[in-house]
Amino acid sequence: MLLADHEHRIRLRPLRYQFPVVSGDEYDDNWLVAEGEVITPEGSWSFAEPCLLTDEARQISPWLRAVGGATPASTQPDLYFLEPVVSFSHTGSGFVRVHLSQEAAPPWLDGDEHL
Repeated sequence: MLLADHEHRIRLRPLRYQFPVVSGDEYDDNWLVAEGEVITPEGSWSFAEPCLLTDEARQISPWLRAVGGATPASTQPDLYFLEPVVSFSHTGSGFVRVHLSQEAAPPWLDGDEHL
């Protein structure tokens, strides 16, 4: 997935499962490592972190279609996941915000700002 405007660009894509061997655990068997590449006026960085469950990853595309399409964005709740590393919100005026925290936050932020 690529989201961009004239100043910002973020590319997110699933890389692999976090654990290569199925253990029978509902969560461990479904964690995806997501790769992100981010460019902002303040700088650019990348990350690769286990931050989405497979069911959560499947919610992103329909959510983006809903906030950018016929459904009024104000009726769509923001999109948050079990791990707060990546989340999405909308401004109500046609813009989508991608929130990156913890391991996906810009590397120049202090440790407290990563939480």
